[in-house]
Order: sequence, then C-alpha cells, then structure tokens
Amino acid sequence: MKFILLLFLFSNIASYGQQLISYVSLNTDKAYIGQPVQMTVSVYTNTWFTSGIDVGNINIEGALTVYFRSVSNIRKFSGKQFAGVDFIYNVFPTKAGELIIPELTIHVETPKPGEDIEEGCNEALFMADITIPDKTQIYADHKFVKTWRLLNAGTCAWTTRYSLYFVSGRQMSGPDRVNAFPVQVEPGQSIDISVTLRAPKVTGVIRGYWGLKDQYGNPFGMGPEGDPFYVEIKVIE
Repeated sequence: MKFILLLFLFSNIASYGQQLISYVSLNTDKAYIGQPVQMTVSVYTNTWFTSGIDVGNINIEGALTVYFRSVSNIRKFSGKQFAGVDFIYNVFPTKAGELIIPELTIHVETPKPGEDIEEGCNEALFMADITIPDKTQIYADHKFVKTWRLLNAGTCAWTTRYSLYFVSGRQMSGPDRVNAFPVQVEPGQSIDISVTLRAPKVTGVIRGYWGLKDQYGNPFGMGPEGDPFYVEIKVIE
C-alpha cells in the first residue's frame, strides 16, 4: 500500500509591535490508509489572547480529521517568550496519494504589548511547596489550595499587577489567570502564591503547570529560560 505524504503551511504575522506566530506540525509525514497521524495547529503571541482562538473547521480531502484536545504552552522564538495554544487533531487517511492540508484562517484577538523589558528583569526561583507536596493524596473531586514559595530572582519588582496563570497539563478546574500578588515583591524577596484547584474525578497521578505574567502580559517563570512550575497530586477514591 502506498505511503501518504501530508504537506503543511505556516505563517508569521506582525503589526504594531504585536507578533502572532501560527504553524502546523505532524508527528510523521507518511502513513498507511486508516493509520492516524497527529496534527498540531499552534498559535502563539508575544502578548496574550483576549478571547478564545477560533481555528475553524479543518477539512482535508481524502482524510477524516478528528479534534483531540488543546494544550496551553510557552515557547521561545528568536530568543523571546511567546504564550499560546496547541490544538491537536488526529488525521485518518482514507485514500492513497498525496494529502494537502488547506490554508487555515485563524481568528484571534490579542492586545498590543505594553512595553519591552530588559533581559533578566523577570525571573523566579522555586523555594518550597508550602502546601500539597508532590504526589500528595487527594480524594477525587475534592477542592484543595496549592501554595508555592517563589523568590524574585530578577532585577525588576513584582508589582500587585503581576499574576499567576495556567500554562499546560491538567488545569484541575483552576482559573486561566489569577491576581496572586497582594503586595509588591522586590528583587531578592520571596512570596507565597496560591491557587484553588479541584482534583479530577479520575484516579492517578495528575500534574498541572503554571507560570507568571507581568503587568504587560509578558510571561516568565523559573530562571532565564522561564520554565513553568507545577502542582502534582495523586488522586484516590
């Protein structure tokens, strides 16, 4: 049986200091008829999204496309951090030959970036799990409060306009974004940051990743790379 080649398009849009990067990636470029191929549509911005992203319908001639899930994420492009969403689909080829993914029209709303920040301005350092250490056992569908102690390892003060936001993994009924800074945190000072979550109804080890944003919506996290920090629980019945 013939292999099937899938082609893809990607684009980079910039205006008024805003940057929107979108592209499509595949886990393989060849497959047999009926064999699923994972297709990921990624949309990233250097600010943040003010409304949900509408990818629209994806119809590929000669294939069945089934939406799987979406994952929030942070990535670096040309050394700068971008926040975005990966939309994951399963594509099932139904005939032999070449399949072409059509050009996608993606509707997003994103504000202008407020201000460029100097390198090393926003950096955090994880100090301790104040509540819910890794693999804490929590009953299914029960609420809990996760608290991290973080150190301001950068050169800029964290004002009360900074926020905690969900990055990826399991959100556990948590908010997309929460104002978690009741006081200003100067460089070298630490703060306890909390979020209220709910354990899912399924048992097992569950992990969710979180990050920080400044007053302009610039995302950051642990160290120069801006890695997110996480909450990990073991859900029991």
